[in-house]
Amino acid sequence: MNLTNCLNFEKCLVKNVTTNYRRQKHLENLGIIQDTQIICLFNYKGDIIIKIKDGRLALDKEIAKMINVESLEEDRNLLISKLYSFNRLITNKVSDLKHQFSVCSKILKKSESEVSIKKNKIDKNKKKMAFCEKEIEKLKKKYYKSLDKIKLKDSKFQQSLQSKIYLLQKKNSLLNEKNQNNKNLVKFMKIQNKIEEQENLIDLYQQFEKLDLSKIEILQEKEFELC
Repeated sequence: MNLTNCLNFEKCLVKNVTTNYRRQKHLENLGIIQDTQIICLFNYKGDIIIKIKDGRLALDKEIAKMINVESLEEDRNLLISKLYSFNRLITNKVSDLKHQFSVCSKILKKSESEVSIKKNKIDKNKKKMAFCEKEIEKLKKKYYKSLDKIKLKDSKFQQSLQSKIYLLQKKNSLLNEKNQNNKNLVKFMKIQNKIEEQENLIDLYQQFEKLDLSKIEILQEKEFELC
């Protein structure tokens, strides 16, 4: 049989190579010589990977057909059954892997949808944050403007207060002057009253001097007698 009919992991012996002299020499240089033992590692639709001594060699379908081999397996049917069971195991594992892959793909799709939803939420939150930052900047500008206005009003209010205080101080000084003038008037009136009292006393004294002295003496005698 040619090499394309070999099974996976089947030991074979090279019998001959049916090709031209140049290609035959090339294969001999690669190690494919008559009566050499090879192992078919992988056979897929005629394309083969074989093991020769310590090396490995990949051959296409056309070259594999040119190499005639003899199987060294004692029971080839047993090897076929083993390979069949091995293939069944591989197919089962592949189906399990496909199922797992489908489950994982569904989970991935769900996670991607969740991630996209979260991204949309994050984008919305970012837009809200940007809008809030703009509003905060506007409020800051308004606050600083109002502060400037308050400062201006405060300065004007302080100036008006200072002017009012100055006017009040003037009024107070005038009132003090008037009060002092009033005190002087009171003193003047008191002095006038004292002068008038003294003048009255002088008048009384003058009237007393005009009295008759004889009458005074008589009165003194009577007082003496009474005593």
